Amino acid sequence: MITSYITRQIAKGNLVEWTVILANVTKNKNGKPVRLNTHGTSAETLVVGAATRGNNEDPDSPYYVANNAAVSGPSYESLDLTDEEYQKALDMTIQEWEAAKAAGKTKRKSKPTEPFANCAKSVRKKSKGLLLLYNMDFGDEQTGIFTYVLSLPYIDDKDEKAIGYEYMGNPNAFKVIDDDED
Repeated sequence: MITSYITRQIAKGNLVEWTVILANVTKNKNGKPVRLNTHGTSAETLVVGAATRGNNEDPDSPYYVANNAAVSGPSYESLDLTDEEYQKALDMTIQEWEAAKAAGKTKRKSKPTEPFANCAKSVRKKSKGLLLLYNMDFGDEQTGIFTYVLSLPYIDDKDEKAIGYEYMGNPNAFKVIDDDED
C-alpha cells in the first residue's frame, strides 16, 4: 500500500527526493543516557543510541508492540527542512499553539521552540520525503531491533482516496478497511 502510493506520487513528480536519517538517541525523556548498541562487522561498526519505549506486550511474541509510544517526535520530523521552511513551520506552530491556548485546548504553558510535526509536513516540498530509522530498546535486552517512520508532505491529490482503519483492540493495531491493493 505504501509503496503503491509512493510509486503513484513519483509518477506525478512528487516524492522524488529523499532524506534518510538514522536517529542516534543519546538521552531518554528523563535526560538519562540511553543504552548504546553496536551494529556491523569487525571491519565496520556503528554505535547507535536506542530509542527507549515500553516493554513488549508479549515477551514470547515475534512482534514488538509499543503501547501508547510514538516513535518519532517534532524535532526529528523537521530535520530535512531548509532554514526558511523551518521558520515557516515554527511560525505556523506558534500560531496553532496560540489559538489552542486561547481556546483552552492545550496543556502546554510555554511557547513552542520547534515546529510541530504537522507543520513540518505542511511546509515540506511535495518532491521530498523523509525516512527516519530508529534503533529500538523495548527493555528486553534485545539488540538490533529497528523501526522506521515515513514523514511525507501533505499532498492535495484528488486521485488518492483516504484509507480507513478499523481499531483492533490495541492502540497500535489497526486493520486497513476496503484496501483493494496487495
